[in-house]
Amino acid sequence: MDRAKQIYQENCSICHHLHKESQYNPNQWPSLFKSMLSRTPIDKKDEWLIIQYLQKASQGDVK
Repeated sequence: MDRAKQIYQENCSICHHLHKESQYNPNQWPSLFKSMLSRTPIDKKDEWLIIQYLQKASQGDVK
């Protein structure tokens, strides 16, 4: 999860203020993240890793 968090923080803040993980619920994160993925240099293979991180972190399950 540390790697996913780092990728999220480094790439998603390039274009806009970084959204707090808790800003969206676990069901909202996949479509939101996918809608912005093409605008980032994030490798496609990391997509689900980051989505899992965001879903878990939105529930407070990531330490």
